[in-house]
Amino acid sequence: MVVGIIDLGRINGFLVEMIENPSKLGKLEQEVLVKELNAISIDAFKKSTPIEETWERTVGVDVIYLIKDVKDANRIVGYTTNDMMMLAGQTVNYFSSALFKREIQQQGLYKMVNDLRLETHPSDIIMTRTQNPLVAAGFKHLCSDNGIVFFPNGVPTTQEIMIIARAYAPSVNEKLICEGVYGRALMDETPKPVGDIVGMFKGLNIDRGDGIILIGKK
Repeated sequence: MVVGIIDLGRINGFLVEMIENPSKLGKLEQEVLVKELNAISIDAFKKSTPIEETWERTVGVDVIYLIKDVKDANRIVGYTTNDMMMLAGQTVNYFSSALFKREIQQQGLYKMVNDLRLETHPSDIIMTRTQNPLVAAGFKHLCSDNGIVFFPNGVPTTQEIMIIARAYAPSVNEKLICEGVYGRALMDETPKPVGDIVGMFKGLNIDRGDGIILIGKK
């Protein structure tokens, strides 16, 4: 595999670049990129993020989408990452990190990058894990907009979905909650769940570092 850097052009007022196989970037390129992305993580979470975690969640993934300032193409203001996984014999597009500087938040960017994730790497199964209700709401809307069945959805999770979830996280419970998986609350102030996602966050202990797996299946 070789690194692929693809200019996706201007989308929603931002420049978007896709990096495939970022582990194949040169060592210096990796170090510079991870330092920039770690700074974005700290700004987004309002909380320190170990650079080792940023390294693992960026350079170690299949795809990075860089969101850049349209007035300064060298300035990264957000990023998202994806992995294509084989879980229980099925190809899963795993939506990993999606972080934006606070100055550009609340501009519909999570929807934009989720649409890109589906468009550039189509899959019948998509998945993410989070403790952020805003991510859960956005992922659920993505499923609804694209005719994808969302889990958890208020009824007992099917055996097929549980098998996929446990192939990724063996200790996940029937509510798709992974207890203590993050080891801490990732954000300084985690938003409160509202609307139709409130139920899925019952039993989630954010201070303990719990996360919930979300799965969409066509």
